[in-house]
Amino acid sequence: MPEGQIPLIVQNRMEFLQHNFRKARNPVLPACRLHTGDKRNLNFIQTTIMKHHLPLFILILAVAGMTAQKKESGDRSFAKGNQLMDGGFGLAFFGNSEITWKNPNGPHETDKDTVGSFIFPVRYQYGILDWLGVGGMLRFHNYIEGDKDSTNERAVGFDIGLRTEAHYLRTRRLDFGVGLGFGFSRGDWRWNDGSDVHVYGSGTHMDLDFIFRFYFSDHFGMNASYGRIFQTYPNVVGENTNGWREEYDFRFRGGSWLIGIHVKF
Repeated sequence: MPEGQIPLIVQNRMEFLQHNFRKARNPVLPACRLHTGDKRNLNFIQTTIMKHHLPLFILILAVAGMTAQKKESGDRSFAKGNQLMDGGFGLAFFGNSEITWKNPNGPHETDKDTVGSFIFPVRYQYGILDWLGVGGMLRFHNYIEGDKDSTNERAVGFDIGLRTEAHYLRTRRLDFGVGLGFGFSRGDWRWNDGSDVHVYGSGTHMDLDFIFRFYFSDHFGMNASYGRIFQTYPNVVGENTNGWREEYDFRFRGGSWLIGIHVKF
């Protein structure tokens, strides 16, 4: 590539970061970023979650509470005092993600991209009311690398946090719930290209999910769910063994599809 020529727009997050890493090792190559102005101090969670999804969840809680009294105790798939644990696997697709380079000498620069990952969640809840459970969640991410020639060695992450679920429909064999969770997130990306490129960061996540459970017996069954995942990593660091270092802001939002099994105690 001739000096000063701008390369093609980066098509995925890994390529976007790798172009920057190559630039750090070879200053002749120009930056490969989409300039969209200074996007500092974006309140991602407040605008996306608090204004739209939290009111919906509160409404669902209210409706679930009003309908809870209509069920007889022998017909309930979930009740006060129950413990419910479920796990599974699925896909997450972040179709409107932002990666912002924190330019120390000028306006921040942002690239919009699509990110995917295989996810493996484990969830636990305890019934504090006949229709409401509280507990926690642990979810692992294995990010999908679409470039067959990529030198990416590892792209993983995890979320851990608190979660509550309203059980809207409760028959003996069926259970439909709506859950809301929030907590801590961590991401880690490495490249095996001779310079030990490492990108890592921590942040927060918030989830809204819709879960359908079917019970084969009083204690065991299968489930399927669709959810919305929102992750923000405000202080992501990229560095290598040659002394290069940059800072980024990652913001992912998208949907997830899961299947799994559950056990009720």
